[in-house]
Amino acid sequence: LLKELKGLVYLSIMAYIQTTSFGPTQTIISKWNVTGQKEWSFGIDATGHLHYTLSDNVDSCIVTGTTAMTADSWHHVAVVYTKASAVGSADDDVTFYIDGVADTHDNYDCSAYGGMSDLTGPLSIGGRYNSTGPINATPFFGDIGQWAVTSNELTADQVLKSYNTTRQFYGL
Repeated sequence: LLKELKGLVYLSIMAYIQTTSFGPTQTIISKWNVTGQKEWSFGIDATGHLHYTLSDNVDSCIVTGTTAMTADSWHHVAVVYTKASAVGSADDDVTFYIDGVADTHDNYDCSAYGGMSDLTGPLSIGGRYNSTGPINATPFFGDIGQWAVTSNELTADQVLKSYNTTRQFYGL
């Protein structure tokens, strides 16, 4: 799968999360080495909003959701990324989902972002890899379950179906 992400047009990430607290940015899933090889990182910000960062290892694009989640509760979260056809386009699209419902996001501009490369940074669950310091930079404080990463563009119906068919395992 990770080899297929070169020249990526779509990227969808889903997981169940239960954070014990909010504080600094916490990473759910990433393909990001903090010392280089930066591609993408999906997590929550210090106030419980979904947070997605894309990088071409030079420029970054950061998108933040507008709905704050509650700590100590399970949530099904997803992000679907669609790359515009033009490199460096401001028309890249990011859609967040919380418990099967689309969340709005802040205004963002991905025009400096040139697109993903097939870098050698590892896929990490619960943090960003750091090859020169603490292994887990921006750790996730809590539990992560049933995660998935795909190079397909998931539809709203597919995200909702995933939530509805698995939520009973998390008391939702």
